[in-house]
Amino acid sequence: MRSTGSNVVTILGALFLLFCASGVILAQEAPNDTDPSKIVFFSLREEYYNLNGDGWINRVIYRSDKAIFKKSRFASPKGVTLRWDLPLVTTHLGSETTTGLGDLYFHALFFPRFRKGLNLALGPGLILPTATDDLLGQGKWQIAPLAVPIWYFSKGRGFFLVKFQDFVSFAGDEERPDTHFLLTTPALFWRLNAKSWIVVDTEAQTDWKTDRTSVKSGLQLGRTLTKQLAFWVKPEFYWGPNNQGDWGLKFTMLWIQ
Repeated sequence: MRSTGSNVVTILGALFLLFCASGVILAQEAPNDTDPSKIVFFSLREEYYNLNGDGWINRVIYRSDKAIFKKSRFASPKGVTLRWDLPLVTTHLGSETTTGLGDLYFHALFFPRFRKGLNLALGPGLILPTATDDLLGQGKWQIAPLAVPIWYFSKGRGFFLVKFQDFVSFAGDEERPDTHFLLTTPALFWRLNAKSWIVVDTEAQTDWKTDRTSVKSGLQLGRTLTKQLAFWVKPEFYWGPNNQGDWGLKFTMLWIQ
């Protein structure tokens, strides 16, 4: 039977699945006698999107995740996950190609309690307009609150979650358009064996200003290499009447401390 600490690490990993599911595998591979109250993930992520027409976007993202939770003998443990994203972006639109720093992203997600079955995480997100060119960012400060219900399957085989995150601009370049859109992302994680997993997800982006929704779906294939190192690859495809592109490809290498 798994210890409470091991179950907590698994549920914390579920949050990282939204962006790097390998965190779950690495956490579960840790011995039960280790102290997982502070888990730090570092990842280097490559994202390519083939847009409508001849446009494309390539992002290289340095990401830092930290999971901190408090164990209790008499009550369910609680915790928080912190994330920073530092993107280097190349955008090609028309005849122009631009490379530079993109917009920084931060979020904090709070788990009121951990338990088997249904769990919930809530927290604020923030986008900082740090892009070095108009083509590389939106030029707006954006608040991005998110909520993530997570259904954890028995025997540690996987989980299902849905991420809801609403992005609203509140300051920044007055000449740039305001933004307000919602991301809804259901995702299913399943362990194939002790070292491999798959993730199937769909992301719907609803623009509240135009009342249009763009949808893309992907299949992530991941594998752990050691207890500290894992990788995954994920092709994505846009579909529906308001798609923003044709296809995308993501690849991530992840380290755990």
